[in-house]
Amino acid sequence: MHVGCYLSRGPRIPLIIYPGTCSEIENERPLFDLLYNYSAILKTPLRGLSDMMILAKLPFAAHAVIETAAALSFIFSPDKQLPGCNAAAKLILRQYGGLLLSTNLICLAILTEPSFTNMSRLLAAALGTYHIWPCYRAYVRIHYNAAASSKGQTTLGGPSLHLIVHLACLGMFIWASMSDISPDTSPESS
Repeated sequence: MHVGCYLSRGPRIPLIIYPGTCSEIENERPLFDLLYNYSAILKTPLRGLSDMMILAKLPFAAHAVIETAAALSFIFSPDKQLPGCNAAAKLILRQYGGLLLSTNLICLAILTEPSFTNMSRLLAAALGTYHIWPCYRAYVRIHYNAAASSKGQTTLGGPSLHLIVHLACLGMFIWASMSDISPDTSPESS
């Protein structure tokens, strides 16, 4: 038999569920209660709108993490991205890395905003369209078996991983750009 121990005051937050007894037993509760009250355990009230807002901002966080690695690779080791490139091509690749870092600043701005506005949706659509092109590049590299550099090494996981990651980002950004999350319909404002 599993016994749930709860706080004696405040919201019903299961502290632990384990076989045995505890000094403040109110009643037996299944493991479901522990999962159900996860927001109280985290001390973050999760409501429908705020949950949706967190989900709508998830693609921006994913983009910032993923493209930081790519940007640093383009800036600091352009030869890995385009083997055998000349000095002019290296400059263009480094410029592209800088451009990727600037998109990360946009993502950070969206992530620090308290709400998800129409401008956030437009930026999600813009960043989503960006992810079409890495998907295309990865597809071409897979289709023409151009996955490895001249030394036989893949960069940042290779084209198959790039395709999966960028398709996921594309899908998340499309969802975020079409989401209907308005701060005016917040339960707190009612």
